[in-house]
Amino acid sequence: TNEQYTQENHSFGGYQPGKNKIYLVIQNRVCSDAARTLTHEIYHAYQDIKGVLNDESGKDGSVHENEANSYSGKTMRHFNRKYPEILTLTND
Repeated sequence: TNEQYTQENHSFGGYQPGKNKIYLVIQNRVCSDAARTLTHEIYHAYQDIKGVLNDESGKDGSVHENEANSYSGKTMRHFNRKYPEILTLTND
């Protein structure tokens, strides 16, 4: 719920390679959007376990960033169809 993370990192979430730690901002966000960020970061954790991440992995347009975006987008489309109420739930 610390919005300072967003201001400092210009992002609603992040993954720390090697530490297996995910940061996720949930305050004032629709649950579906926060869940999309979480699935994105979980995919980065998967990439880290596979040993494929490098210093360029988090850059916009990188292969690893595009893979995480694709995975999280597809996952949430399926989830939102199954549980449409998540599209209006918030953590205010």
